[in-house]
Amino acid sequence: MQWKEFRSHLSHLSSSDQARVEKAFVMAEQAHRGQMRKSGEPYFTHPLAVAGILAALHADAETLVAALLHDAVEDTPMTLDEIDKAFNGNTRTLIDGVTKLSKADIGEKPTLDEQIETLRKMFTLMEQDIRIMVIKLADRLHNMQTAEFLAPERQKTLAEETMDVYVKIADRLSMQDIRDELEALCLAILDPENFSALQKLRMDSELAAKKIAHKILKVTQETKLLRSPVEAIVEPSRWQRLAAQRDSGPSAVTGSAAYIIAIVVHDIDDCYKVLGILHQRWQREILSFQDFTNSPTINGYRGLHTTIILEDGARVRCKIRTAEMQQYAHTGIAMHSFHDHKSGVLEALPWVGRISSLSKDTTERSHAFWQSLQSDILGESIVVHGPADEMLLIPQGSTVLDAAFYLLQDKATHVSTLRMNGKEVPFHTPLENAASIAPVLNDHPTLQRQWLEWVQTGLAIARIRSALGKQSSKAKIAIGKQMLQDLFTERKRGYLEEFNEESIHSALLTIGYANLRDVFIAIADGRLEPAEVFHALFEQSRNMADAGNELHSVRMSFFLGNIDTISGLVRVYQKYRLMYRNIRLRFNPLTGLCTVRSDMQISPEQLRVFQSELQGVGATILSTDGKPFSALRYSLAIILLLLLWGWDPVMGRLLIQKYDISSIDLTIVRFWSLAAISGILLLRHRWRSDLLEARLTLRNRTLWISIVLLLAVSLSTYQSLQSTSPLHYTIPMTAAGLLLTSIVNRSRKGILVLTWILLFSGLGILAALTPWDVWGIISTICAVTAFSAFTVVSERYKRIEHVGARAAQYFFILSMVCALLTIPLLPFNTLYEHDPSTIARMVAFSILFAGLPYYMYYYLLSHKQIDFILRYSFVIMFTTGLGQMLWPESGLISPMMIPALLLVTLGAVLPLFGQKKTGMMMA
Repeated sequence: MQWKEFRSHLSHLSSSDQARVEKAFVMAEQAHRGQMRKSGEPYFTHPLAVAGILAALHADAETLVAALLHDAVEDTPMTLDEIDKAFNGNTRTLIDGVTKLSKADIGEKPTLDEQIETLRKMFTLMEQDIRIMVIKLADRLHNMQTAEFLAPERQKTLAEETMDVYVKIADRLSMQDIRDELEALCLAILDPENFSALQKLRMDSELAAKKIAHKILKVTQETKLLRSPVEAIVEPSRWQRLAAQRDSGPSAVTGSAAYIIAIVVHDIDDCYKVLGILHQRWQREILSFQDFTNSPTINGYRGLHTTIILEDGARVRCKIRTAEMQQYAHTGIAMHSFHDHKSGVLEALPWVGRISSLSKDTTERSHAFWQSLQSDILGESIVVHGPADEMLLIPQGSTVLDAAFYLLQDKATHVSTLRMNGKEVPFHTPLENAASIAPVLNDHPTLQRQWLEWVQTGLAIARIRSALGKQSSKAKIAIGKQMLQDLFTERKRGYLEEFNEESIHSALLTIGYANLRDVFIAIADGRLEPAEVFHALFEQSRNMADAGNELHSVRMSFFLGNIDTISGLVRVYQKYRLMYRNIRLRFNPLTGLCTVRSDMQISPEQLRVFQSELQGVGATILSTDGKPFSALRYSLAIILLLLLWGWDPVMGRLLIQKYDISSIDLTIVRFWSLAAISGILLLRHRWRSDLLEARLTLRNRTLWISIVLLLAVSLSTYQSLQSTSPLHYTIPMTAAGLLLTSIVNRSRKGILVLTWILLFSGLGILAALTPWDVWGIISTICAVTAFSAFTVVSERYKRIEHVGARAAQYFFILSMVCALLTIPLLPFNTLYEHDPSTIARMVAFSILFAGLPYYMYYYLLSHKQIDFILRYSFVIMFTTGLGQMLWPESGLISPMMIPALLLVTLGAVLPLFGQKKTGMMMA
């Protein structure tokens, strides 16, 4: 196209403006000379086509100059400085706004995405000048019009991006014509067969609609209430509505309008007159009336809507508008953006003013910005009424706390209670459409970081984070550290201090942080979730959906005829799709109710948010429960653990008696066997670990005391079992453990005294009234004393050194050092007198009964909250008794052992009933 031909489209511009456009025309043609498009055409045809689309919208000269040169900076040596020099004004800003960012622009930051950052730049600059987005839409429209020349995969990618972003942007700007064309071009690529069927359905619908439009026009003219001309124009249905109509059947049954007629009148008074005429002539559908004349939609659209039912039952959606409203419906914000009254842009599109806060709050985090953009700007909206009867449009799926921030802005941090439709509700309650919200404020801030879990919109998140960010750095570090440590504890990962600083540093770089201090502050500010840090530290090499999560079954229901709910459920599904393991759907054709059961690999906190989002889109949660298989597995493991602990003295005594093994021999074999097996387990643990652990220090005095005590426990235990029955050993050992537990848990004084009386009474009966020699009593007392001291000292060491995740390392150190300390005992051993099979039995006993129970206990503790088992350790006495009955040669059970056992058991059970019951109310 030559300049003369293009100039014919610029009749709305003055001569001086046409001269500026001509200058840009020449510059662009020269800059792109020699470049070709995939279609084989000169590249200049693209910016020329974009400028042509904008000229049809009566764009001003500055916009057309920017359109002609919009790819020059990106694809040619031309710079923004050159353009700025040639065209003063806002041309530079317009071109910069639509120019893509490169990898060099965003650097090597792992949390930044090139494509999303380009959108951020475009949206942020759009707040200054809306024309940037209008130019971009025209650019994308022409790219889609010529997409047929691209490779199939590139076509699909382009169409998906256009559908996800630019169709929604066009809708938000009320540029209906561009929106519909973009949507059609996308569908033609993504689902050509379906699109062809919808095209035919639309053509058939429009033919029938023309007759209806003529009938409506005739009725309005017959009344003679309108002095000015009236137009009745057929409007095509949106593709998604056509698909819904095709899938759900006849409109008379579904209640969905099959035809859309735009009725254009002179002024607003005539709009209401036409509305009255329609309602007098035809029956109207209940609840179909919507008045957008005084309360425009989120994209600035205005008009009166109603659905009438014709004689044959057909539903017709009537949109009554003035000529100005009609133009705005089709060209949207382009009506205002190219003229002097650009101040009307923010008035028509109030959501544009929210972009800067969303962008600022998600700095350095591309995907967080994208999520906020999708929810706050590009998502569906609902209407909410404030206490002063103000009406607000709020993103669908929001909570009542979101509404408080939309109504009150920063003052919402003082909210103490919230009422929806007159009833006080929890802050995380999903909003209902047309609900009335009444917040009650406190004199002082009531803000909690937990509020971040109760809001869904980017605006509320930004306000909460801004308020949290006003705390001192010292306070934020303490809060952030504690929150991350709480998650470590919940996920059974030990202590933060246990892990190697270098490996933590490299893991943190993947989420864009250089050190833990910055991470703690970001967590406290709400800019980073503890789960994100946990994922970076431990789960990078795993499937994000599976790591650390449990399998839950969620049952929900919804009505198939509710399109809004179905659309919302699709959005929720896309967000959580990686977590689904199985989905089963049951439909009741009589009621239209769908019941869905889905199995999901999801964490408890994610499950709560998931349920809230389901309720927010209109689904009903029927039940949520975990799978029973894991509970059964843990129950069996705990039973095995109690059996191994209880049978330890039984098998030890059998081995000692049958093969005449000394306590020194068994102690030497025990610790060298455990050193070998714990070394293997430590290597396995380090090989499978996601994060390197810091080494435990050997310079702590309590560690060496605990090692000596452990060696003493082994020697005295096996010496005791030389002449003591297993129950004589187990009952005092259990009683000692219970005495320590009662002291640590600080039971109530009366219960504590009674417990001690019962325990000592049981021990007294055992010592005085059962066959138990003095040497056996002395060695048992030594074993019990050494074990009690070892328990206290070792727990102190683990608390001081923060031993949690490093349990495998701790066991290896204990076993290995104890093994080395048995070297001085070698001159006194008699292992050479035993055959290899006996030594093999000693090794097997050491691993199976001395090592395995403790490894099992700490393994289960790292995967499940089973520390309750210590409160029920008295069960071990019964498993020991069971072992003695199964293997009578280990020692006969004396009749007086029974009352001794029962008294100790009663002493153990009594504190359990004395515990105070506590409750907690949650918002």
